[in-house]
Amino acid sequence: MSPLRSRITSRAPTISSRGRRPQFPLDMDLDMRLDILEGLEDAVGDFSDMGVADDIFHARHEFNEDDYEMLLALDEGNHQHTGASANQINSLPQSTIQTGNFTEDCAICLETPVKGETIRHLPCLHKFHKDCIDPWLRRKTSCPVCKSSIT
Repeated sequence: MSPLRSRITSRAPTISSRGRRPQFPLDMDLDMRLDILEGLEDAVGDFSDMGVADDIFHARHEFNEDDYEMLLALDEGNHQHTGASANQINSLPQSTIQTGNFTEDCAICLETPVKGETIRHLPCLHKFHKDCIDPWLRRKTSCPVCKSSIT
């Protein structure tokens, strides 16, 4: 168990009456939160090395989309390449929505593709916005919905 994970999981839960603690999405489980924080710690070093107290987790900041994008950028060089190659991704079929009748939501952004947008078709027959699924496939070689391999 990492030092960060052991510090967090050994603490008794506290309830703040001020409600100003960092806000992760409500449906995000503790493991995912810790994975994000560990990734940040790996990217910048141990928080104590930076003179940051353990109560960094009590910061008065609500996380937003920009924070998520920043954490993803920090993680770019911190994981082993396990995703699909550009050739594998580009060999998957794609199409452009021609009508406004497309009813299947993109399971990544949860929005329905509209006329003129490009969608990528996976072998399992799931469809996603090309701009949503391509970054996923660079990290993973499976469908985010059914986990079927694209290779």
